[in-house]
Amino acid sequence: MVKRTVALFGLYMLTPLLVGALGVSALRGLACAEPGWKWIGGDASPSGWVTVHGPADVNVNGGQLTAKLYDPDGVTLAQTLKGSINSGRVNAVRYVHDSDVGDETMSGTYTKEGHGNSVGEAIIVQTKWGFVGITRTVRK
Repeated sequence: MVKRTVALFGLYMLTPLLVGALGVSALRGLACAEPGWKWIGGDASPSGWVTVHGPADVNVNGGQLTAKLYDPDGVTLAQTLKGSINSGRVNAVRYVHDSDVGDETMSGTYTKEGHGNSVGEAIIVQTKWGFVGITRTVRK
């Protein structure tokens, strides 16, 4: 009986947190420029690689690229990319939020390919010391 009461109390206490998290996730999903984007970034440092990842809001429109890259919580904005895409080549400026690192120019590629009944998109850019990879897969 005690274990069941503790379990029910734990579930009762977690319910507001779960509902809140789902609500934030749903609202963020409504605000996304294009759904389903995920990202990973890495930068070399004297102590080794520093990596970050999470969901992203990405907009590719008329050769222009805007990407808001969030921490894993889906709320905290970690990095922003703004630039252009021309014939599969990407040139963008990266701003790392809450950092003393200034704007960095990054370059790389944009690829969109069909695989069966889905389409994969990838934006991969880099500097001399770091990279950002952004991907999504959607149904055709």
